[in-house]
Amino acid sequence: MADNSQLSFVLPPIQDNPDGSWGPSVLHMPAQFKDIPYAPFSKSDKLGKFADWTEGDGRDRPGATNTQQRYGNRRDGQPAYGSGSTNAFAYIHEQDEASFSLVDNKAAAPRRGGMLFGRGRGGGRGMAARTGFNARTPARGGAAAGRTNARTPARRGWKDWDKPSRTRESSVPINPSWRILEEIDFPRLSKLRLEVDDPETLESYGKIYAYEKGYDRINTKNERPLQILDRIKYNTTTSDDPVIQQLANKETATIYATDSILSLLMCAPRSVYPWDIVIVREGNKLFLDKRDGGPFGT
Repeated sequence: MADNSQLSFVLPPIQDNPDGSWGPSVLHMPAQFKDIPYAPFSKSDKLGKFADWTEGDGRDRPGATNTQQRYGNRRDGQPAYGSGSTNAFAYIHEQDEASFSLVDNKAAAPRRGGMLFGRGRGGGRGMAARTGFNARTPARGGAAAGRTNARTPARRGWKDWDKPSRTRESSVPINPSWRILEEIDFPRLSKLRLEVDDPETLESYGKIYAYEKGYDRINTKNERPLQILDRIKYNTTTSDDPVIQQLANKETATIYATDSILSLLMCAPRSVYPWDIVIVREGNKLFLDKRDGGPFGT
């Protein structure tokens, strides 16, 4: 016997806000939600955080004068609607590591002319007084000085060295039970000097292609499409390199490393990102290898 009864779904009434803002309309506010404050958000704003318990009253902010702390600043209006500058819920764009900015390191052009000095009735201070050189003006204190500093733009690059440096995590999780054999500081490493003999070329492998100098003249008017070349790039670790294995079988040397690992050790005092290598000992031979899944691919 078939049951012809069907489940019915009735859409509840939705009270849309006529002014287009978030939340229900004031005319249809439920009794249990009445007189409960909420932060106004605009539908086009980016939400950064939903609460901030560290922001205090404007009267308690540092740098405020006694008059402002006592009576408040009369020019402070209502909080800006949405993601304004005075809203505690404003969206803040964090700095991205991938972004960078070019710095103009050209030498500044020398200024033409110089100071003019003349002898006047005041014993050599006549022109200085007329031109305003070494002139004393009454200092303005209190709120007037604060408004002057607020209008004066900050100098670009001022105290860039005082910015907190970012602490990066190590490439290998350090176990507290490990025993430190030796710790070398970068300043001490950069001062090391070692007298070595002239290098000797044992074998030559690979091929170096000629560089096309036409790519140096590429601009918006002189465009050249990128070419996809079907070439194989070998980036193996030291122990898996067939050339190094052949040299190790001939007892050519005692320490073996690839060009990428050797370049990494040479640039270690200038390194910023964490890195690590694996040292494998086989008899009297040492192989400087890359770690599987390490900071640079194998």
